[in-house]
Amino acid sequence: MSAIDSCINNILCVSVHFQLSLDNITVLAPALSLTGITIIDGLSVLCGGDNSTYTATASWSDNTTSVVNATWNVDPTTPASIDASSGLLTTLPGGGAQTVTVQASFTFNGVTRTASKAVEISDCTAPPFPRSELPGERELRRRRSVGRAGLIDIAGSFGALILLLACLKGRGRREKEGGSER
Repeated sequence: MSAIDSCINNILCVSVHFQLSLDNITVLAPALSLTGITIIDGLSVLCGGDNSTYTATASWSDNTTSVVNATWNVDPTTPASIDASSGLLTTLPGGGAQTVTVQASFTFNGVTRTASKAVEISDCTAPPFPRSELPGERELRRRRSVGRAGLIDIAGSFGALILLLACLKGRGRREKEGGSER
């Protein structure tokens, strides 16, 4: 029991008595609804034979987000597979360069939201250029002996430049030594 006494200009005084009981009070919270889903983790580019785990977050009507246990899918399934509950994507080796779509879906109170992410699968086992054109090999095959003019016929590369500078430096020394003896 509690009492509140109130007086207005000391003329009218009212005394109110009330009792508060928590037994019959029901607090109604606004209904929370699912507004969206986003894939937040996982690689966008993988080599064939590698794997990556994806994570999804849900967006809620109260402007919050939370990590959820989404259902996962991948399309096409030829170069990759995904665990429907954990989001672990496994790519198959040797499939060449392809793009797959990883999809997460989540349902709350009968509302389903989905999100997609493109994942590029690269064939990382193939060299970026033909074996016969590895840096330096072509220059070594094309090297010719130093001619009378002291020039070297080598395709332009850093190694060729270093070799040319070393030859010219050696030639300069020989000329100085020869010039002092004359």
